[in-house]
Order: sequence, then structure tokens, then C-alpha cells
Amino acid sequence: MAETIEIIGSINSNNSKWTPSQGEEIEGLIKSKGFIDYSGKINEIGKKVINETFKILEMCANPNEEKNIETGLVIGYVQSGKTLSFTSVAALANDNKYRIIIIITGTSVQLSEQSYERMKKDLRIETRYDRRWTLMKNPKTKEHEDTIGLKLEQWADLTYPRDNCSTLLITVMKNGSRLRNLTRCLQSSNLNGVSTLIIDDESDQASLNTRASANANAGEEVNEGDTSTIYRRINELRNIFPNHTFLQYTATPQANLFINIMDRLSPNFIKLLEPGEGYTGGYTFFVKQKNLVKRIPNKDIPTNNNHLNGPPDSLLHALRVFFWEL
Repeated sequence: MAETIEIIGSINSNNSKWTPSQGEEIEGLIKSKGFIDYSGKINEIGKKVINETFKILEMCANPNEEKNIETGLVIGYVQSGKTLSFTSVAALANDNKYRIIIIITGTSVQLSEQSYERMKKDLRIETRYDRRWTLMKNPKTKEHEDTIGLKLEQWADLTYPRDNCSTLLITVMKNGSRLRNLTRCLQSSNLNGVSTLIIDDESDQASLNTRASANANAGEEVNEGDTSTIYRRINELRNIFPNHTFLQYTATPQANLFINIMDRLSPNFIKLLEPGEGYTGGYTFFVKQKNLVKRIPNKDIPTNNNHLNGPPDSLLHALRVFFWEL
């Protein structure tokens, strides 16, 4: 008897891997950011942020699985709300019982501290009395190691009240030694079944293998183990988690997109953030407002045939505008 097989696509246009549930943490964050109407309910802008967050998290590893590894890339315009996005993803991950969330912050102390303070403020960690979060910065001590172990043991103990279990929120500077210290603090704990989300802020900066081009040019002389330090430390961190998602955020994704598809940091899913209403970026200022762009006259450009004896008028004008805006 003939049999007809019909192939149909996913009913979910986002091709999600699982379905997160919306809880108090994401709703509390959105309300605290002021996305509410006159009655105190989440407004349309807030709903859009939540919807964007769902589209990201449902592509990440299912926290209920023992082993699952995903690598994602989230692309947002410059100053279009990337930090709010990954803070919202962290909040929704908390609602869905992710046990560890790691934020890999900037390469400088100042940027790293800024990210730490932003997470602490937006998630209202110092102004609340529940146990939803345990915040740590650049873990490296035996005390940090013991705290991580204790929190994970509470999750593993099915008799321990779930409301008293807290998600470990760890911020770590994008630095070789800081990442190595974090890995050492974590690997002493049993990480089987520990759902983890690793968020790399400004992932195009320092995270990728900066020696890849040199290795490629070396041809047969290449040492496959010769990778840049931060890239190696990130992969060492990932190696200790059987169930995790490495989520890369950037506004300049060219390097992330054009790395070798076999590279560990090559994304297997990509999400583009939609900026909110009223967003103004490069297109607004430099395409629609063409009067804002001033071309440098050829006579002001130094060449072999055009030797300048001093700063040209166009440069002086640009400097005056720059310092006036400061």
C-alpha cells in the first residue's frame, strides 16, 4: 500500500529548541526600567523587549537537558539596547532555573566594573530580600569556590526548597588570568546537569582567536595549539560545562561571522535585535541628514605632490566642532 509522507516546517517561525516560561524576574526587570503604562502594567515597548528576549533564550540550550551545547550571536545596532537585552536574557534565564550565568565583560577594569554595577542595579540585587541571585565578581579565592559549590549543592538537593535556590551571577573581566581563575573556581564542583549561560559582551573584541590569520599564513608550519590567550581561556571555561550556551553580543559582527565554520566560537544561531522606536543611529545622522557630512577638500589632504605647511582649515574646523561638543 502506497504511503504519502508530507514534510512540514516548524510551526514556530523562530525554530526554537524549547519554550521558556515568563516569570517574576523578567517582569520585575521590565517594570523597574519604566516600561509600564499609567496602570502599572507592562506597556507595548516592554512587551516587545520581552518578546525579543524569548526569541533569544528559546534558541539557547534547554536547561532541563543533561548535555547540550549551543553557540549564538546577537547583533544589535550601536547604542540600541544590547546591555538591556542580555540583562533581560539573564532575568528570563533565572525564571527558567538556569543555575549559572556568566557575563564576560570588557577588557579594562573600568569597563568590567561598569558592567558589574549595571547588572547589580538593573537586577535590583542590593534592594531586594529574596534569594534569586548570588552575585560574584572575578572569582578566584577558596571562599568563592566554596560559595559556588554550596549553591550548586542546594540545586542538586531535591529536598531543598526551590525558592531558596539562587542563580549564580558571575561577572568576569575579559582577561586571561581572570578567566583562568574563574575556571579553577568552577571546576571543583559537579557541573553535570548544571544549566549555564555564558554571555560575551563586545564579543568581537579579544574573544576570537587573534592568531588565526598568522596560523593560516604559516601553512604547513602552523601549530594548531597556537591560539591567543583569551580565546584559549574562553574555550577552557566552556569545556567544563556539559550543558551551556555561549551567547555573543556585538554591534560589529564581521569577525564573528567570517571565522572558520569549524571554529568553536562560530555561531549556530544568530539573532538581530530590533531597535526600539525613536532609535537614531548612523543611518539617521549620515544618510538621511547629509548636511551633517563635510567632505575634506583635496587641497587639504597631504600627498607626495601636496605638502602642507600647517593644519588645513578643514581640520581646524573639525577640531573646533569636536571640542565645542565636549
